[in-house]
Amino acid sequence: MKGIAIVMKKRNLPILGLISSALLFWMATAFYPGGTSASPDFAGYSWSEHFISTLFRDSALNGAANTAKPYAVAAMLVFCASVAAIFWSLSRCVSGWLRKIIAIGGVGSMVYAGLAVVTPMHDLLVTVALAFFVPGFLATLRLVQNARWRSAKLAGLAYLVLVVVTSAMYYGNLLPEHLAAAQKAVFVLGSLWLACVYQLSEALSAVTPNNSSKPTPLRGAA
Repeated sequence: MKGIAIVMKKRNLPILGLISSALLFWMATAFYPGGTSASPDFAGYSWSEHFISTLFRDSALNGAANTAKPYAVAAMLVFCASVAAIFWSLSRCVSGWLRKIIAIGGVGSMVYAGLAVVTPMHDLLVTVALAFFVPGFLATLRLVQNARWRSAKLAGLAYLVLVVVTSAMYYGNLLPEHLAAAQKAVFVLGSLWLACVYQLSEALSAVTPNNSSKPTPLRGAA
């Protein structure tokens, strides 16, 4: 019983990490001094106008010292570590090329996303993180498809459309007034989808076509 409890605690760590990250992000927005492009004296964090990266700057848009930065950096690092752990755990469900793509794509994307908030090369690292994330996510979607988990597959496809649309908005400067909201939707919905797949990943060992990417039971550890 003690061994089972330890395994369960370890397996819950990525989910607890995501919850902790959300709380830290909320604290960061609460401590943000304020300022928007339209109203420099605006007090607080504007969810409709501010980007997540706004929380990582040394100074707020109104020129005040950004007291939210420590909380935001901690939130992002915890988020990246948690999502990386989920991708790594899901990669253990399969073998062959699918395992490698999920692990390298998923974990790699979180490494570069984490570096983006602690280095001055934010835009470049965000692009690199996206280049890793898309293959990792597609491989995870293939894993779900092999398990014949229809609802998760449809939700994953809808999320992929959102990622494509948001990327087009970001790189094509389309509808910039809605990009901040779209960016947050990508973070929240992607986290929820991965968390659900992770929590129910025992179902990924269901009968699938007999090939090298067939899911295998998890061994308990994240």
